[in-house]
Amino acid sequence: MMYPLGLLIKGLVEEKENKTQELMSIMGLQTWTLATAHAVTYAVLFTLTSLIAAGTLHRKVFPTTDAGVLIVFFLSFMASAVPLGFLIAVFFSRARLASIVGPFALFAMVMPRYVFFQTYENQALEAKRAASVLSPTAFTFAADLLASREGAERGVTWATLYDDPLSLGELMGIMVGDAVLYAAMAWYLGKVLPTAHGTPLPWWFVFSAKYWRGPGAGAGLEFGEGSRARSGGMAAGCLSAEFARGTPAVSPLSVALYEGQVTGLLGPNGAGKSTTIAMLTGLTPPSGGDAIVAGHSLLGSLAECRRCLGVCPQQNVLFPALTCAEHLRIFAVLKGVPSRDVDREVAKKLREVGLEQKADARSVTLSGGMKRRLQMAMALIGPSKVVLLDEPTSGLDPRSRRDAWKLIRAAAKGRCVVLTTHFLEEADLLCDRVCVISNGKLRCAGSPPFLKNTLGGKYALTLTFDDDRESKDRLTTSEHAGVALRLVRRYVGDATLSRARGGEATMELPASAAAAFPSLFAALERARRGRVRLRGYGVSMTTLEEIFLRLAEDDRRREEEEEEGPDEDRRVTSGRWLKRKDDLREMLRKRWIIARRDRRGFFFQIILPILVNIMVMCVLFLEVNPAGPNRDMTPCMFTERTGGHDVPDRTRVPVAVGVNSSAAAEALAAALSSERGWISGPPPSGVHPGAASLVRVLERYGNEPLLFLHNTSSHHAVPAAMAATHSAVMRDITGVADAHVTAGSHPLPLTTEEEASLRVWMNTLAAFFLLLPFSYLAATYAAFVVKERATRAMLQQLASGCDYRVYWLGAAIWEWLNHALVCFVTWIWFFIFDLSSVVGTRDKAFCTLVLLLAYGAAAVPLSFIYSLGFTDHAQTIVALSVVNFVTGFVLVNLNYVMRTSEHEGTARTGEGLAHVWRIFPPFLLGEGLIAISTSEFAIDRGERNEDESWLDTFSSTGDTPSPFEWELSGRPTRVAVDRLSLRIRRGERFGLLGVNGAGKSTTLKVLCGDHPPTAGSVTVCGHDVSASLRRVQGVLGYCPQFDPLLELMTGRETTRMYAALKGVPPRDVDAAASAVLRGVGLAKFADAPCGTYSGGNKRKLSLAVALVGGPRVLLLDEPSSGMCPLGRRMMWDTVERAAEGLTVLLTTHAMDECEALCERVGMMAGGRLRCLGSSQHLKGRFGEGYVVDAKVASAADGSGEEGARKAAAVRAALEAAGGGGARIAEAHAGRLKIRLADAEVLAGAFHALERCRAEGVLENYAVTQSSLEDVFVRVCK
Repeated sequence: MMYPLGLLIKGLVEEKENKTQELMSIMGLQTWTLATAHAVTYAVLFTLTSLIAAGTLHRKVFPTTDAGVLIVFFLSFMASAVPLGFLIAVFFSRARLASIVGPFALFAMVMPRYVFFQTYENQALEAKRAASVLSPTAFTFAADLLASREGAERGVTWATLYDDPLSLGELMGIMVGDAVLYAAMAWYLGKVLPTAHGTPLPWWFVFSAKYWRGPGAGAGLEFGEGSRARSGGMAAGCLSAEFARGTPAVSPLSVALYEGQVTGLLGPNGAGKSTTIAMLTGLTPPSGGDAIVAGHSLLGSLAECRRCLGVCPQQNVLFPALTCAEHLRIFAVLKGVPSRDVDREVAKKLREVGLEQKADARSVTLSGGMKRRLQMAMALIGPSKVVLLDEPTSGLDPRSRRDAWKLIRAAAKGRCVVLTTHFLEEADLLCDRVCVISNGKLRCAGSPPFLKNTLGGKYALTLTFDDDRESKDRLTTSEHAGVALRLVRRYVGDATLSRARGGEATMELPASAAAAFPSLFAALERARRGRVRLRGYGVSMTTLEEIFLRLAEDDRRREEEEEEGPDEDRRVTSGRWLKRKDDLREMLRKRWIIARRDRRGFFFQIILPILVNIMVMCVLFLEVNPAGPNRDMTPCMFTERTGGHDVPDRTRVPVAVGVNSSAAAEALAAALSSERGWISGPPPSGVHPGAASLVRVLERYGNEPLLFLHNTSSHHAVPAAMAATHSAVMRDITGVADAHVTAGSHPLPLTTEEEASLRVWMNTLAAFFLLLPFSYLAATYAAFVVKERATRAMLQQLASGCDYRVYWLGAAIWEWLNHALVCFVTWIWFFIFDLSSVVGTRDKAFCTLVLLLAYGAAAVPLSFIYSLGFTDHAQTIVALSVVNFVTGFVLVNLNYVMRTSEHEGTARTGEGLAHVWRIFPPFLLGEGLIAISTSEFAIDRGERNEDESWLDTFSSTGDTPSPFEWELSGRPTRVAVDRLSLRIRRGERFGLLGVNGAGKSTTLKVLCGDHPPTAGSVTVCGHDVSASLRRVQGVLGYCPQFDPLLELMTGRETTRMYAALKGVPPRDVDAAASAVLRGVGLAKFADAPCGTYSGGNKRKLSLAVALVGGPRVLLLDEPSSGMCPLGRRMMWDTVERAAEGLTVLLTTHAMDECEALCERVGMMAGGRLRCLGSSQHLKGRFGEGYVVDAKVASAADGSGEEGARKAAAVRAALEAAGGGGARIAEAHAGRLKIRLADAEVLAGAFHALERCRAEGVLENYAVTQSSLEDVFVRVCK
């Protein structure tokens, strides 16, 4: 039962931890429906378990018990086990802790049964009934009753179901009652207990008529803009919220959202966008204020609000085992799509997000971008009134991003769509209104044209510079920008430099100088081959990105620290021994930091096992009188009704009396007749010989002793008969009608031998049960390393230069120290409880301590071996708990039964198997504890070698083959990277581009040793990856696609650890960590646990980890994914500054990032390299002159009639301006991309565009060279 129940608890808590439960609730799923689905699923599993267990036990163990009774008995317990799992899961928000505590809780609920270990079945009935409120205890009581009945060959049947004092029928009824009680408690506590996600109800909600009656629609709230929420509108919010703990995450925020509009929430990383989304969905309770969603109050009627919502969270929330089609089918049903339309709607959404070919692929096999598309389809499927999209296109390639735009814009019809994004072009294109948030405050709000006209009013000239590393007079970005600014000011005197980062500079030109732009463009064309070395340039009106960057830069300047830290040190070469010693210190320091902050983990991994051990000692050594209570002996004691049924007549002791006796005999007969239970039915006609003899003896020898001959099967016959006889004589002598003599049974106390024997069994039982907490303790040793491997933190540490032997040694030392702490405390409690069986002598105490510590030394590495087969740390704990339970508790019991068997073959087989079982540390622990605790008693009746020490049980003879040998073989199901041949020069910055699933991340995994190449070879700095992986990892700095962070370590502690692993001298570690954190813009958050970071800040920290320590080769896998525009530009500047002389391999979906940082670019598709060359080379070969990116003034769809008319007007104006062969390359949602094949028409095109804007045809525009994104879309089609 422990394993399936543990899986139930783990599954429930995992759904809370990864927000799956809340997401489905937000999408319209009723809480009771989800709970019922879980209950039914595990009820089916438990029913099958019950049937199998009942069938097996009926044939082999309980043959005289009715099979139907056994089935109902198991089903009764299973009925309570399911709600018990729900009840335990309510108290946890982390699956790892729940996996640890779940089996402990089940074990603890069994322990009260052992308080009554030495009592008879009719003793302490009320206390037993009270203890049966814990269904595992009730189950053990019932199992004991079944075993007792079976031993007497009187199995329980339907007729005898209630015959016992605490009957099986009563216990089954109690377990069913427990199920109802647990379900009610789980429901109530699930509503009121605070969780990491979701809003709890007040404890008194059950007394609120509003809760049971259901909330009404909320009234409109007043907004800062002065409007009211539309009564028929899809969404209107007025939210004022801030978090406690002193620091507001979102300051009082008031904003209105309307039906049919897309509202964008913009802001830098950590500004409060995702927190606002979380409050609007009920994931995070607001500390103040309220919101109205589709007419319903967020605080007053959360369930009604959620029925209107569709949500795409910032982090993917998917079911690994379900396919794409199954995901969409589930959420289509939840959203209320008619069953006849579900399949059609699913196929439509799969087609819209480009996942038709992956319809039957499980989500775990999808790339990051594909998962994102699936998550967005889940949010948009069905008729949701309000759709919240939290960075929906993060991680998508440009082509997929364009498809997503079409999907979002189409979904806005009749809905209120709220969008957060870091792609300002996306916000400009899609959003009807934009709200910019910074530091939790609303900085500005309005439509994009309104913001541009209010905060803009200037033109932006963007210049990108070519970084010629072969040139001796190579300039930095700032120097390039200074030279270019002097050139621009020759034509536009009021030009100002607003930004210069990452090979790109932006200048602001006043609108009054527009007449000088043609001459300026001609000068820039001439300067492209001069000292300025322009790679490209473009001019645009003020964009949302410009406004956003201006606001973000202002905030950053106010908060930026004045001091400049020293540059980080490069790696240094030290002795191998000293390096390993430093790495080991960092591994232990890492675990100490995490353990110090993870108080709940410390409790459940250290304190809880100790408490369970103490509880075992308390329960097993309570002083309960084993002899039983004093009991009156009466003739009718076995004819009392028990459970409504008379005990059969064979348990009575009848005596027949007649009517032809003497007067004394008649008096005796009358007296005896008054004693209830002696006469059954009418008296017989004759005198029973025994009665006649008794009468004669009493008449003649009234003062002589009497001798009673009786049936020994009725132990109560003699005292009951004597008491009845003396009572009759007393009534005859005294004449008192109710005079009587009472005989009682007062059992004698146990003899010394009996006490010793009982103590032996109690010691053995204690040894058995001490195995359980130590089995679960050993299972926790693998959890941390599995979690590090799953989050790629292990790979990151190894790739940073940590020797893998040092990594495993550090993990083993830490886990053994935890084990030793538990052992020492438990050992001390052995003395407190005066457990003489294990600490009675100095030798015993020493041997017990050594045994416990040795168990940890063996269990820790074995747990690490087990961990290699797992990828989920919570599932690891559950599975290894079962493995340790079987290899410990079960095998120890099996070994004892087999070796003490009277059958010689069975005993001999048990002796042989014991040598095999001794490869398992739990078995050795149990065998050792039993040997120590029973060493002074002779339990085994067979031959015993007196010279054999209990320590000999740890040795085995013969060579036993190891069961841990396997051979891995197989073939790949698909080719991820197909015959890639590429050479990157020393000191070169190379960009590897491709659509999602093209093989970019796989290529980087091969380079860092995470995935071995199937064929071919890889060399890094002269070292072969397959043959010299340690040396390769010693020169790498790796930023993987997913953040390999340990959530409880701060940013400073994380970068400090990696700096030390990369060989930075100890005296410079702190300075190196501070410098790199400042470089990526995390100085403000350096001392906060990285688990509290926003998605963008986590990417910044991952980049800092890759940069710290000065690696020779830098592998960056989508480093700016999730970063805001300001963060991206800071990252570019940091990489450009830190990568001086380094070899950089970058994968990204941001083409401007690749242009800013990379000297050469390769584009992959289908696992193959499609094109290779510099950005300028690729744009010259695959690009098409200049590109006009314009947005028509109307909000209508550009593909409609009005959009087509305006697009034609713009193209005609451009052709008339210079005849440069203008053509519309793309028309999408009011956005036009028009290509100009001739660069000479740029000045004329500018005048034509200005005229179109003045006539109201265009809202805004930008003129640039053909970009790398255009090349990408064309090459990777």
